Amino acid sequence: MRQALLYDAVIFDWFGTLTLTMARATVERAADALGMPRDVFRQAWLATNTARDLGVYATFDAAIARVCAACGVVTTPSACSRMAYLRGSSSFS
Repeated sequence: MRQALLYDAVIFDWFGTLTLTMARATVERAADALGMPRDVFRQAWLATNTARDLGVYATFDAAIARVCAACGVVTTPSACSRMAYLRGSSSFS
């Protein structure tokens, strides 16, 4: 006897195109660009993972701004643009 399916579809995000994910090397470059210790930025970035996956932050800039605020770093539009560039020019994990 066949059981009813619980889902109509499954979406795989193999290349990080649907979520705000950055590869580890990109996270490190982002920290360097902001003048932050890599481990501090990485921990703050990972702490926002669930919120990012759930769409709490409307944009990548908003996610970066939240991480920076949590670390006590003031962001500028140009800094957010650099982070968006880093994300777009990297491989994803």
